[in-house]
Amino acid sequence: LNYIMSAEDEIKKVNETLRSIRFGEDSYEFVFPKSKEFSIFYDMVTSDFSSSDSGLLALDFEMKYNEQLEELFSSLAQDEMNSNGALSKFTDYRTYMDYDIKIINHVQQSETYYSHVFKEKSGGETQVPFYVAIIASFVRIYTKNKVNNDSIGLVLFDEVFDKMDDRRM
Repeated sequence: LNYIMSAEDEIKKVNETLRSIRFGEDSYEFVFPKSKEFSIFYDMVTSDFSSSDSGLLALDFEMKYNEQLEELFSSLAQDEMNSNGALSKFTDYRTYMDYDIKIINHVQQSETYYSHVFKEKSGGETQVPFYVAIIASFVRIYTKNKVNNDSIGLVLFDEVFDKMDDRRM
């Protein structure tokens, strides 16, 4: 639960940085809804019961999430016979959220998502959101570490503008 909350917190802080920056006609925002595939587990892990003093397996919790618990333990037991994939999957906080980048075009007043652009387009339209994500993350790290005087200040990319037209550069 702490890792999920920490990740959500960090992404919100990166979005705060991105809010004030425009890249041509576009601005970007990370979105991270709960995973479609694992939403029932996300709800279970983030429920009020999971952080109560009575423990994860309190009667109310067990009654409410009985099906999810059975599915979880069944997956783990079956996986134990095969490999450790389920254990890795269920213990990795990233499993419980889906990640995307919202692309906001201020001229056309439209929104689209990187997951759609990536599948449909090529060149700069797919590269720009990727580099924005990387740079926003580095800005966040730089800002976070600036307080400790332990910060980075330079990021190098090889052929960053390789597939971009003049307008996108």
